[in-house]
Amino acid sequence: AGPGAVIALTGISHSEHVMEARPDVMNKALVLGNKAVFGSVNAARRHYDQAADALARADGDWLSRLITRRLAPANWPLALEKRPEDIKIVIDMSAGE
Repeated sequence: AGPGAVIALTGISHSEHVMEARPDVMNKALVLGNKAVFGSVNAARRHYDQAADALARADGDWLSRLITRRLAPANWPLALEKRPEDIKIVIDMSAGE
């Protein structure tokens, strides 16, 4: 993500995976890049169920093309580097270090 970017964290991680974070590195990247990160909970359980049903019925090939990069938690800084082909970048919390 470029300077002035806003990054939304949505969804709930179901992983038991624990990762070490470097708050100093995260802070520097966010502050010097004028970036913002926020989390959102804006739906009831039934909305998630409806979304899951809709996604289950959607064209899988089309859906798979929406996620252009998957990164392990240790590589999270790479998610902030914008690439021309980016649509959705996923930090896969189940991926090993």
